[in-house]
Amino acid sequence: MAGTGVTFTALHPAIGCRADISPRDVAASSGDAEIFRELANAIATHSVVLLRPDRGNVDEPVDSLTPQEISEVYTKVHHAMGWNCWPPHKLPSQPQPQPQAQSCDAPHAGCGAPNVTPTPVCFDVPPTPERNPPPLVSPTPMDGCNSNSDSTVHDAGLSTDVDVNLRGACFPGFPETNVLGCISGLQDWHGLTGFLTPTAWWEMHSCQFHQDGGFSGESPPPPALVAMYCEETPTEGAATLQWPTEESLPYAPGATLFFSTRTALELADPMVVERARNMTCVYRAGFGRVVDEEYPIMSPSGIVSESPAPIPAAFTGVQRPVAPPPHRSSSQSDEMVPPAAVHAFKSLENFAFDGAAPAIAGAAAMLYQVSDDGHPEFAHSLVQEDEAGRPFILCHGLCLDHLEENGVVLAWRESAAFVDALLGPTAKPPYLLALEWAPGDLAIWDNRTTQHSVTPSHGCGDTTGYAVLGGRRLMTRTAMQPDWTPTLVTPRQR
Repeated sequence: MAGTGVTFTALHPAIGCRADISPRDVAASSGDAEIFRELANAIATHSVVLLRPDRGNVDEPVDSLTPQEISEVYTKVHHAMGWNCWPPHKLPSQPQPQPQAQSCDAPHAGCGAPNVTPTPVCFDVPPTPERNPPPLVSPTPMDGCNSNSDSTVHDAGLSTDVDVNLRGACFPGFPETNVLGCISGLQDWHGLTGFLTPTAWWEMHSCQFHQDGGFSGESPPPPALVAMYCEETPTEGAATLQWPTEESLPYAPGATLFFSTRTALELADPMVVERARNMTCVYRAGFGRVVDEEYPIMSPSGIVSESPAPIPAAFTGVQRPVAPPPHRSSSQSDEMVPPAAVHAFKSLENFAFDGAAPAIAGAAAMLYQVSDDGHPEFAHSLVQEDEAGRPFILCHGLCLDHLEENGVVLAWRESAAFVDALLGPTAKPPYLLALEWAPGDLAIWDNRTTQHSVTPSHGCGDTTGYAVLGGRRLMTRTAMQPDWTPTLVTPRQR
């Protein structure tokens, strides 16, 4: 490619490319350097860009990137793509003044939700370049690397206790970057000491494709870009994914899978695409729907759960009526999961925000409203368009409460089946990239147009996974709050 002389090579015919340049060299470049325009163009074209220099056949140690260097690359690419972005900031622990509710104005007229002017406490830009560590939180001791418990230290990561699970921990002073993987005996890695367990129990033996973000009525909008850095990758536990339709895909231990939701629209039947353009995704509890060992049980495609989140027998809440679309068969309203059915689960997306309702202003405000039964909801159109007018699909199948078609609520099962049919054909070969990580890699992707999944950590079929074999996987994930927000084309009705 002309300009910097950096070579870009396709990783897969459908998605992804590799830039032959060191992430450290990119981090050291000035923000207006040509390399960032080239990376922005590559992301716009290929959705995923892997920064990995060609080292030839020399097997030499790679210098570890610092949290500051990761942040430099991430923010400069963000700006090159035309967006601002800000690190997440945990809400202050002291009570905050509540905004005054006002009468509902357009574009929400008749929705029954108050028009609230939010207090901007979540997404503040730091007043100075200096990074201040988040408040120290008492860590929770845990058992070894294979534990499924959700008790973690997620805010400070300042403990010196090797018996602390760092799952979801952020580097001190860098709340946008958290650590992922499976590793024991981590000692003072940029301020973090402890061990790591795999992120989610349902990813131990299956895939779960998603776009990063909390996707709930109490989470900020999803990030536009996500970056992942590899410090260490396992060497044992390679396996092969198999689909009921006889496709197969070998993958390296600890690999990450990617597919393009643009491609999903291109493959879909025109009538399905027409329906999709009239669909709205509605989320309530997001990851709060998770029930240990019960929900989700992922479908063969890895897009949605095979069954809805269970409803406790004691639930007596009032459910909104569900009307079937005029051209579809009637759906069962008892498949809708009421808000009271959710179970406590902390996602990485909510750690830095403390699970509290975000302060939303501007264009994002119309995406949030309160349901008839008093619960916050987040909604966006299923089909979005990027800056060049190219359509793509935005949907988190695990967190989805339901779809609405032209304002009519679809039950969970029908919603999940539509999303699975729309995305499933692309979430398998020949459209799926299995990215094999190497130490020192830094990947950046358009989180809006790309869905990804970690490969199973504990086993796939008859193959034993790296986490069982004692393999070590140490990664970071960086995501900031952008000034990009999803669109909501069809006004929601009550």
